[in-house]
Amino acid sequence: MRLPIEDEWAPLISSGDAKQDLYEEHVRTLAERLSEATKIASQNSKMSHETAKRYCDRQTIWEQFKRGALVYLYDPIHKRGKAKKFSYQNKGPYEIEQKISPLIYKIRMPDRSSTIVHVNRLKSSRTR
Repeated sequence: MRLPIEDEWAPLISSGDAKQDLYEEHVRTLAERLSEATKIASQNSKMSHETAKRYCDRQTIWEQFKRGALVYLYDPIHKRGKAKKFSYQNKGPYEIEQKISPLIYKIRMPDRSSTIVHVNRLKSSRTR
C-alpha cells in the first residue's frame, strides 16, 4: 500500500543528464522542506515549553523565610522495622541560618552542623 506522501518524496527519474538534474533538484527541495519543518518544530516546542512554564508558575507559591525562622524539614526516609505510615516525614524544627538564593536555604541542624536545602523541602513552624 502506498501513501500519497510517498509520491512527493520519490524522485522523478528519466534518462541521461535530465535524470541527474531532476534528482539533484529533488534532493535540494527536500533538504529545504526538511530544514523548514525543523524550524517550525523548534518554534512549536519552544512555545509549548513557555506555556507549560506559565501554567506551572501560576500554581506555585514560593514561601520566603527570614534568618532565624524555625522550619520543618521534609525527610520521607523512615527507619527500617517501623511502619512508614506511623513515621513523621517532617523533622525539626530547625533554624534558618542563611538565605543563599530565593530558593536555597542553609539550616542549622541539632548537632550544630549545617545543611543546604531547597525551599520545596521546608515548611514554616509558625512558632516565632
